[in-house]
Amino acid sequence: IDAAEQAGIPRTDDFNRGDNHGCGYFHVNQKNGRRYSAARGFLKPILNRPNLVVQIDVSVEKVLIEQGRAMGVQYRHKNGPVQNIRTENEVILSAGAINSPHLLQLSGIGPAKDLSQNGIPVMVDAPGVGANLQDHLQIRPVYKVSGVKTLNTEYKSLFNRALMGLEY
Repeated sequence: IDAAEQAGIPRTDDFNRGDNHGCGYFHVNQKNGRRYSAARGFLKPILNRPNLVVQIDVSVEKVLIEQGRAMGVQYRHKNGPVQNIRTENEVILSAGAINSPHLLQLSGIGPAKDLSQNGIPVMVDAPGVGANLQDHLQIRPVYKVSGVKTLNTEYKSLFNRALMGLEY
């Protein structure tokens, strides 16, 4: 990072501020050295709740909005009919950086001009929804080290590989 900064690339402490230009460490979701997804962190611990229904092999087509409030979702099982599910409390949209704005726009939340041009009734004119999407290019430095145990050196041993499998 210091070398990149000396070469004129600005240092950044947070890539989540909207400007991805620069060098620095990424903030990641990890626990005990493994990726810690939202599903593992938030969904898995509450799977047994009676007020939670998890649907698999479905595609959400839009958020149902009534009186300016998200009240459910419209979805369909693979090759099945469209179904609606409603809630009395809240809808949590967690479909990723691409699908979340896509679903919002299909639901009528987004740039009014774009929605209207595509025959989608405008619920909320929100010009920022779907704007400024970009890939996050990155360079991962690779180092050769000596005198230190690394995952690569540990992996060379069949015994250590078996231990890794057991640990997993």
